[in-house]
This record gives sequence, structure tokens and C-alpha cells, in this order.
Amino acid sequence: MISPDDLDYFRTDISKDQVRHGMTPRLAGHVFLKRTPSPAHARREHDTLCRLFAAGGEPLVPEPLGVAGSEVVLGLTDGIRLFELLRMLRSLATDPEDPQLAQRATDARDVLLARCLEREQRIQAVLRTDPEASRIPYPFDQKIRRLLDHLSRLCDLPPADARLRRELDLLAELWSAAACVPFRDATPKNILIADPDLAIRAGRDPAARQARLRDRLASGDPDDWRRIAILDVDFTSVEHLTAPEDDAISLLGHQISH
Repeated sequence: MISPDDLDYFRTDISKDQVRHGMTPRLAGHVFLKRTPSPAHARREHDTLCRLFAAGGEPLVPEPLGVAGSEVVLGLTDGIRLFELLRMLRSLATDPEDPQLAQRATDARDVLLARCLEREQRIQAVLRTDPEASRIPYPFDQKIRRLLDHLSRLCDLPPADARLRRELDLLAELWSAAACVPFRDATPKNILIADPDLAIRAGRDPAARQARLRDRLASGDPDDWRRIAILDVDFTSVEHLTAPEDDAISLLGHQISH
């Protein structure tokens, strides 16, 4: 029997920060408001964004403009999430009717992912020097234990035995030794490609966006995808530490699946 506690667990465990667009005369009418769980989270994320924005070189994040309660105010980036762009490129990369376009789509995907990996290394280098960075590893073992408890009850399975608990304790010990950089959710859904022509807007025909991408690839400019701006978002989770390989796993896992 599914209990209210089970429903609440799955709702809270999979819920994500919500976002909305707002209007303000300070930026000709456009800002991006990112909602966080609390004012403390908003201030921590804003401070992290300020450090990354001031890092120099190619911009890493949108411009942080302030905090309004539980929301972080950011400069609006008109573009497309890398997650969605990878899906579009993958559909063109498997098109047997235009091998040249397919190869260019594959090359574009490889360039974007390589740039993102290099950027994540820069972000990690900045976050490592943050004097306010957390020293608490992400509590993955607690999440695994809680998930196992719920699934065992829902599926009428025996509870975790002593051997499984020992394995979880060992994993927690290994994880504590490996976690050394502030954690962020470095998946393609949290990376923006600043191309207004590919932006998802109300009323825009998806076919028009796909046609625009075809035109861009057909131009044959080898440096096109090396010049386009890329911006990372969502740093609410920096209160915890993770392993340096976490970002690479998130990105390259999507290279396979998208």
C-alpha cells in the first residue's frame, strides 16, 4: 500500500528548482528569476555565480544581478539548453539521406561537449578556491538507504540485511575520501547555448528551429560551434562536495544517450 509518506518522498526527491521570467526596467524589460529552496540558498548561489562571473576569460555563467527573497536574479540568456540541442543534432547525425550534414552534426556535438568539459574544469578550479565552500560530502549513501527502504516496503521485499549495510558503509567511506569539489548538477539541461535563433519560444514552430539548425550546419564554418557562447546555470547544490569526475560523467553519459 502506498502511503502519504511515500508520495511525499518521491515528490520532494525528484522536484527541481522552478524558474520563471520577469519584467524589470533595469534590463530593458528582461531578467531571469531562478527560484531556490530558501533565501539562504539564493544568497549562496548568487555568491557562487559572482565568483564565476568574475573569473575572467570566456564567460562561465550569466551575469548575476542580485537576490530577491528565494530567487536569484540573472541576466537573461536567449538560447537553447544543451540537452535539447544534443537531441536535435543526434537526429541529424543519423540522417542517411545527407551524409555530409550528418557528419557536420556529429562534429558539432563533439565540439560542444569538448568545450563543456573544458569549462567544467575551469568552474571546478574556481570553486575549489572558494573559502566558503562546503566540506560536507553529498549524502548519497543516505539517499540510497532511503530509496531502498521505500522500494523494499512498496515491493514487499525484505529490508536491507547486514551485508548490504556494510557495503553501504564502505561506499560512504570511499565517497567521503573522493568528494573534494563543490557539487553542481553539470548535466546538459543546466548548460545554455546562447543562440537566439534556436531558442524555444511560445508559438515557435519546432520545424523552423530544426531548419535553422540545418542551415547553420550547411554553412560549413568549422569554427561556428567554437565561437558560440556557452553559459552554465544551477549552482544551488554547491553546499555539498562531490568527486571531480562527477561533471564529466554527467556530460559524457548524455553524449551516449542523446
